[in-house]
Amino acid sequence: WQAWRRGGGAGSAKKVSYWRGQRIEAAPQRRSFSAPRGSELWRSLVFLLIGGVLVLGALSMLVNYITF
Repeated sequence: WQAWRRGGGAGSAKKVSYWRGQRIEAAPQRRSFSAPRGSELWRSLVFLLIGGVLVLGALSMLVNYITF
């Protein structure tokens, strides 16, 4: 689920830094949308495949129970 998340934490939080005792607040940098990395994508696909197999198994058991 974190692979597709666009940011992190509070979206409206400002970046705060201190320089010579002065507090400086800057707007957060906007990240452009980027596709998930390969490792994250493979992990998602593996979980999707496992979930699909479990759903098909449950449907098979349900059909078997109903027909007999």
